Amino acid sequence: MTYKTIVQKSLIGVAVLGLLVFLHIFALSSDAIRSAVSSFGFLGIFVVAVLSGFNLLVPIPAIGFAPLYQELGFSLFSIVIVTSIGMVVGDGIGFVLGIFGRGMVKDNKGGKILAYMTVLQKKHRLFPYTFLLLYGAFIPLPNELLVIPMAFVGYSFFPIAVALFFGNIVFNILGAFGIQSVVALFL
Repeated sequence: MTYKTIVQKSLIGVAVLGLLVFLHIFALSSDAIRSAVSSFGFLGIFVVAVLSGFNLLVPIPAIGFAPLYQELGFSLFSIVIVTSIGMVVGDGIGFVLGIFGRGMVKDNKGGKILAYMTVLQKKHRLFPYTFLLLYGAFIPLPNELLVIPMAFVGYSFFPIAVALFFGNIVFNILGAFGIQSVVALFL
């Protein structure tokens, strides 16, 4: 990775954090937004998490709104659990796309990657799920980067969903405490 790429990715990360802080401060100052978020409750948290879980569309982590939800009376534990479930549902959309896209992968490079994943699936049954759990927990990139190819190869969704759920819980706990610390700097 080049220096320029690292700087670009760092700037994007800072921009996302800045956007979350701005949205948090703006939402707290708006009675209409506070009322809407409160009235949608856990369903609203879940829907935001599904959209965030399929983060090829929405690259902002849903857990970034945890300080707002907490200030409106939701417990952090509930926020993390509902957000994690919603993210798994969003990742499930990616899995379904992977199933439907199986026949579209015909080029040589894609074929080699899928062949490698098939061998990995047969030789090391638990490694892909363990890797997915750790990836989901600590890598702030879309889980679909792994989920879609796993669907291409024919992995079962249930173990993928379990790995994603626990990975998302760790990611959301770390994210919630991180965003709370950043928001606290500006309030």
